[in-house]
Amino acid sequence: MSKLIPIVITIGAVLSSCFVCQAFGTEFLTHELPEGIAIQVPAHWRVLSKDMRKNIRAATEAMAEQSDVSLRKATNVLHVNATPDPTGATVRVTIGPPPPFSAAELKDANQSDLIELKSIYENQMLAIQKNGGPELIESYLPRIESISGISSIAWSYRRKSATGHGAWYVTQYKVPCTSILVELTISYRESDSALWKPILRKVRESVRIQDCSVS
Repeated sequence: MSKLIPIVITIGAVLSSCFVCQAFGTEFLTHELPEGIAIQVPAHWRVLSKDMRKNIRAATEAMAEQSDVSLRKATNVLHVNATPDPTGATVRVTIGPPPPFSAAELKDANQSDLIELKSIYENQMLAIQKNGGPELIESYLPRIESISGISSIAWSYRRKSATGHGAWYVTQYKVPCTSILVELTISYRESDSALWKPILRKVRESVRIQDCSVS
């Protein structure tokens, strides 16, 4: 099922526009991104600067090159960290070129396809781990979920904290549109999961992709 194999890592940086809305008594910021994408995050969370995202891009490119892992050319249109520091949760949105698979094909994905994807994703992470990437603890079988009404790949895994203390739970969503691939990455520190999970569930459910035609 090689058509279902998008590269895990995407990089780049573009600033976004946003406005404030009220939800459940808490201020959430709706970021209106390119390609008709909108997502809500808590208003007090910190949006990474363009320079910071460039630093992340440079580090990612270096690790991938040293690991012989190919990078998808993509643009990071949003990267938000929960406050206060040190952050306990992050949200990232990237936009890349059209994927080699469609939403319709994802609906037909079987257990064997998902097992193959899991193996490929794990191997990519383990290769990058050897060159300074995050240390993988365990990963789970990818699943097919709906994001903004579109069948998407969702892959979750656990990794060690960058400081070496504790674990983080990460989920990458890959949303196939006809002309682009939208990737949403949501992660949180497991020791504080009771705090972050309901917030991040709302963030995920808030995603809207108005300009995403599917096949």
